[in-house]
Amino acid sequence: MEAQLRAFMERLFFPWLSYNDYTTHAPKRIPTAFIYTMNAPKEYLSRMESVFERIENTTTIFLQKPERIAAPNTTQVKDYDRYDMAGFSKEGKQKWRETHWEKDLQCAFDAGRLMAGKILTV
Repeated sequence: MEAQLRAFMERLFFPWLSYNDYTTHAPKRIPTAFIYTMNAPKEYLSRMESVFERIENTTTIFLQKPERIAAPNTTQVKDYDRYDMAGFSKEGKQKWRETHWEKDLQCAFDAGRLMAGKILTV
């Protein structure tokens, strides 16, 4: 987990932790979702599973188990020719985006809709 995310989560959950008995006192079990975007190819997702689980398990202690949306192989820049990034295939990145972008957006939208529906029942 990156330092910025860890710091954010600690500050978010800190007020709900009791130092009397080390239990949590979150006001509600709020629905959550995480959208993981990464430049790495889809095959890399399995290597990230333990990181995802650690983030989600911590969140589940205080809130609800998050929905997970993973969007791999994202593009870092608009024009790969302007940067020294020979390790990435410009054409491969573009083709991936063309074939997966709409699906990734729909998954995020569906997760938001599901989360909003749960919020109405909390």
